[in-house]
Amino acid sequence: MTALEPHSTSPFPPRTEAKTSPLYAWLLGARWRWATVLAAGYYLAAAVSSRLTLEPSFVASFWFPSGVALGAFLIAARRDWWVVALAIAVGDVAGGVAEEGWATTIWLPMEAASIVSPLIGAWLVRRFVAERPTLATMGELVGILGLGAGLNLALAAAVGAWTLQ
Repeated sequence: MTALEPHSTSPFPPRTEAKTSPLYAWLLGARWRWATVLAAGYYLAAAVSSRLTLEPSFVASFWFPSGVALGAFLIAARRDWWVVALAIAVGDVAGGVAEEGWATTIWLPMEAASIVSPLIGAWLVRRFVAERPTLATMGELVGILGLGAGLNLALAAAVGAWTLQ
């Protein structure tokens, strides 16, 4: 054995080139495909909500994207919540700024509420109801409606009212 050869009793494997596993590459691609579908779904839900509003306004009678966002946060693993938040932001920008022409001063607080309120709702549901709610029990349904939808929408409405005053 020469000085340049690795020592055979080393507990560490020899260094090799870092390779990305095909499974990891597929999962990473799937994460971004899922985020794209989520952003499109959020945008479409916003478009439907806007169309159901009687008068053109910043306030919608029904805001379906909040349910889409809450559901996405509840389905996603916590480590992927940033991907959900980014997809919501992309869908919201596409609908609010690009299509409706909202000013940044109005859009930015509403964007924050669109991301933070369902995030808080999902956190509350996972903390106090179930880590992965399946709607198998009445308690999970009531918990999602009360903590996820009720408190979530109250927070978003408060931010929206403050922004539009």
